[in-house]
Amino acid sequence: MGSKEFGEFAPVDPLDMFRDMEEVELEDLDAASSDADEPEDHFANLVTTLDVDDLKKIASELVDRVDTDIEERDRHDRFMLKGMEAMGIDRDEIRTGAFAGSSTVRHPLLAQACVDFQSRITRELLPAGGAVRAVPSEGYDEASGSLRRAEVYANRRILSSGGCGYSESLEQAFIRLPLAGSVIRKVRQGPDGAVSETIATGDFAVPYSATTLQSSPRNTHILRLHKHEVDLNFRSGLWKRFDLDERGDESRRPESQSKKHAQRVTGQSKSSEDDDRYVFYEVHCWWAVEDEEEERPYVVVIHPDTETVCMVRRNWDPADGAMQPIQHFVHYRYLPWEGFWGIGLFHLIGGLSSAATGSLRALMDSAVLQNMPTGLADKSAGVTKGGKLKLEPLGFTNVTLPTTGGDRDIRKHFMPLPVAGPSATLFSLLQFMVSEGSEFASVAIKGLADASEQAPVGTTMALVEQGSIVFASIHLRQHRSFAQELRLFQRVTRDWMPAEGDDGVQKEDFDDVLILVTASDPSTWSSVQRVTQAQAVVQMAQLANSLGVKVDLRSAFITMSKALGVEDPEAMFPKEEQPQPPPPMQPQEEFAAILRGQPTRAYPGQNHDAHKAFYEQVLQDPSYAKALEKALPSVLACHADHTAQGVLDEIARITGQQPPEVDPMLWQSAMVAAEAAARLAQTRRASDPAVVAVQEDAKTRIEIENRKLQQRDTQIIQTGELKFAELASRERIAVAEIEAKAANLVTEASMQREEAERRSADAREKAAFDAANKAPEVVL
Repeated sequence: MGSKEFGEFAPVDPLDMFRDMEEVELEDLDAASSDADEPEDHFANLVTTLDVDDLKKIASELVDRVDTDIEERDRHDRFMLKGMEAMGIDRDEIRTGAFAGSSTVRHPLLAQACVDFQSRITRELLPAGGAVRAVPSEGYDEASGSLRRAEVYANRRILSSGGCGYSESLEQAFIRLPLAGSVIRKVRQGPDGAVSETIATGDFAVPYSATTLQSSPRNTHILRLHKHEVDLNFRSGLWKRFDLDERGDESRRPESQSKKHAQRVTGQSKSSEDDDRYVFYEVHCWWAVEDEEEERPYVVVIHPDTETVCMVRRNWDPADGAMQPIQHFVHYRYLPWEGFWGIGLFHLIGGLSSAATGSLRALMDSAVLQNMPTGLADKSAGVTKGGKLKLEPLGFTNVTLPTTGGDRDIRKHFMPLPVAGPSATLFSLLQFMVSEGSEFASVAIKGLADASEQAPVGTTMALVEQGSIVFASIHLRQHRSFAQELRLFQRVTRDWMPAEGDDGVQKEDFDDVLILVTASDPSTWSSVQRVTQAQAVVQMAQLANSLGVKVDLRSAFITMSKALGVEDPEAMFPKEEQPQPPPPMQPQEEFAAILRGQPTRAYPGQNHDAHKAFYEQVLQDPSYAKALEKALPSVLACHADHTAQGVLDEIARITGQQPPEVDPMLWQSAMVAAEAAARLAQTRRASDPAVVAVQEDAKTRIEIENRKLQQRDTQIIQTGELKFAELASRERIAVAEIEAKAANLVTEASMQREEAERRSADAREKAAFDAANKAPEVVL
C-alpha cells in the first residue's frame, strides 16, 4: 500500500467503511479491529495501540515545541505584514497624515512588481497547451499507451478550474511569493483525486534551526477546520474520536496578524457567531514511538488546547529500508537566504518602495497646500466667534475689523504663508527611485522589444542574455519546485487511484516507468525571449544561405511561428514534396515515358537484355526517326542504364551476394516486347528502302557507344593490371634486395671466420718457432 495524505477532507479509508457514517463507540471499534484477521496496515492510526501515558507525553512535548516554532516565526510574520501594508491595497488602513487632508496614497511599486512576477511565471508554468509532460523511464513499454493517458489526465486535472484547484492555488502562491519570499504548498488526496493547496500565511511552522523541508526535524501544518470537517475525519476512522466543545477555539489559538491583514484586504471579517473552526497541529516529525530506540518519521495530529492526540501514522514507505520520510509539502522560494525562509521583494526594495511613497505624498501635499493656501492674521484685525480664526479650504471666514482708528484695509492685516509648489527635483528623484526599483524587481525586456529585426545576431543574443540574468535564476527555482510538486502529484495519484479511473486511466499509468515533468522550458522566461531567440535563428539561417551554406529555412520559420503562438505552423510552411523515383516499367512503357519527357530508371532483377534489344529495334525502325530527334539522348541513356545495371546484377550473382528478386512474368513480358519490336521493325524495313540507311546509322551509333564502354572497361582493366604488375615488380625487387643483403651478411661472416682461423694458425706457428729457437739453459 502506498502513502496517504492527511488533513482537511481526508478520504474515507475502505477498511472503515463498515461504520457507514454513524456514531460508534470506540470500544466497539477496537473490538472489531482486534477480531480482524487481516494483516496490520502500515499506515494505520496507531493511537488505539499506544499507551495513554505515551500519548500524553507526545502531545505535551510536541505542542510545546510547535508553539515555540510559531513564536520564532513571529519576525517573519511581521515582515509579511509590513510587506502587505507597503503594497497599499488595504484602503481601510488607519493612517495619520501631517495635517488634515494630507495624502495617504502609497506608491504601487511593490504591488506592480508582484503582479508582474505572478503574470509571467503563471504563463510559463501553466500554459494553455499543457503544463505537464510525461517522459518514459527505464522499463517503459511503448505499446501500453500509459504515457499519453497519464499526460492527458494530469493536464486536465491541473489546468481545470474544478475541485482540484491546482491552477487557482498556484496563482495564489505566485502573487505571495515575490512579496514574502517563501510559499509552502501541500499535495494531498481529495474526494476525487490528488489536489493541491497553498498553505495560508502563518499556518506553517518549522524550527528556527531548520534549513529545508527534508532536513527539518518537524514540519507543522496548522489546520483550521469547521466542525463538520472534524466529524468527517472522525467518522472515516482517520482520526480517533474525542469530545470537543460546541464552540470554536479560535480565541485561544488566534490567527497570525499577517493572515488577518491578508483577509481584511479582500473584505473578509471574522464573525464569532459564524466562525466555529477548531485548530489542530498536523506535525510531520521524527519521533520514537512503539518502544522504538531510534526516531522514525511519523505524522501526528494534535488538538493543542486539550493536548489530545487523534492520529499517529507512520510516514515512510514500507519498501524503503532507509525509512526516509514521505514528503507532502513543497517549498517555493523567491531568493534563498540563510535559514529556512527565503527573501522577497519587500526585503530587497522595501526601502525604495517606502521612499517612493514618501516622495509621492510630498508632491501631492505640496500641490494641495499651493492650491489651498493658509496664512497669519493680525490680532488687531478682530476675532471670530470663540477667539480663534479658522480658515477652511474653499470657504470664507467672517472677521470684524476695527470700527475706530486703524486701517480698515483687510489686506494689511493678513499674510498668506509662502508655500512652494511641487518640486521638479523631488519629481525627478521619485522617477529615479521607481526606475531603479522596477529594474531590479522585474525583467528588462524593453531592449528586446525595441530591438530591430535587422540587428546583428550577436547583438540580439546579447540582449537576450542580458535580459534573462535576473529572472532566469528565479524562474529556474520555481521550475524545480513545480517539478517536485508534480512528483508528489504522481505519487498521490498512483497510491490512491482505483484500478481503472475515468477515460480509461489506470493506476499503473503512474508507476515509476514514467515521470511527470513540467512542460515549461527553464532556460526561457517569457515569450519575448523565445521570439527574440527564434528571430536570431532565422537571421543566422538567412546569413548562412547567403554565404552558400545550405540551411533548412523552413525549420527556422516554423520555430519562429511556434514562438509567436501559431497553432499549426506546419500547415503555414508545407514541406516540399521530394520527387519520387519512377516505378519499374516494361520496355514499351519506358519508351513511352521517354517520349513524354518523364524520368525512367533501371531496377535490379529486370530483363536488361530484353530492354536493350527493344531499344535497338526501336532505333532501327524508320517510323520513329522524327520522334528520336529529341528523345535519342534519353533512349541511349536508358540503354546504357540497363547495361550498367545488368553488369551489377551479374557481379552480385558471381560474388554470392543477395541476388535481385526476379518476377518470371515480367521477365517473360520484356522478352515478348523485344520480339514484337523486332518483328515490327523488320516489317517496316521491308516496306521502306530508306530503312537500311537508318538502321546502319543506328547500328553505328550503338557500336560506337559499345566501343566506348569496352574501351572504358579495357582501360580500367589495363590500369588495374599495370598497378598489379607494378606492385609485383616492387615485391620482386624488395625480395631480391633482401636476398642480396642476406648473402652479403653470410659472405662477411665467412670471411671473418676465415680471418680468425688464419690468425689463430699464425699465432700457433709463431709460438712453435719461438719455442724452437729458445737458447738452452746453462747448468754450472
